[in-house]
Amino acid sequence: MNKRESILQALSELQQDDLNPKGGNVWAYVYDSGLREAEKVATEAHNMFINHNGLDFTVFPSLLQLENNIVAEIAELFSNEPASIAGTFTSGGTESIILAVKAVRDYASEHKPSITTPEIVLPSTAHAAFHKAAHYLGIDTIVVPVNNTTFKVDTNEMEK
Repeated sequence: MNKRESILQALSELQQDDLNPKGGNVWAYVYDSGLREAEKVATEAHNMFINHNGLDFTVFPSLLQLENNIVAEIAELFSNEPASIAGTFTSGGTESIILAVKAVRDYASEHKPSITTPEIVLPSTAHAAFHKAAHYLGIDTIVVPVNNTTFKVDTNEMEK
């Protein structure tokens, strides 16, 4: 067995206890559209850019163009003034949440300088990335309980 085969076999063995991400076997973390042709195109597109890095768009201007095109399309969906919308690619949900929390923190810092100890109020069911963002960005968290039946946040607690 050559090194390539050995590596791929070892990786395959590691996956033995994983759930199948296709067909609705995983209710979170994986979003299976069921569209196999779209999945093939996405895989090919991913492979075309696997060695690209968006840190410097002068090296890979194609990534800047893709980002601008996608942000513009999303802005058209969500705004009557799409030219006023800004956005960026992220590596996933956690980075997206951290950047959103940072944007609000920075906005408050500029427009509400009386806030010297920023806080974020979160339901107890909030994604862990909000807590991570608060920790990294020096923001205190206030956790509010949710109703055990409806899982809705307790608005009275939120108001407090």
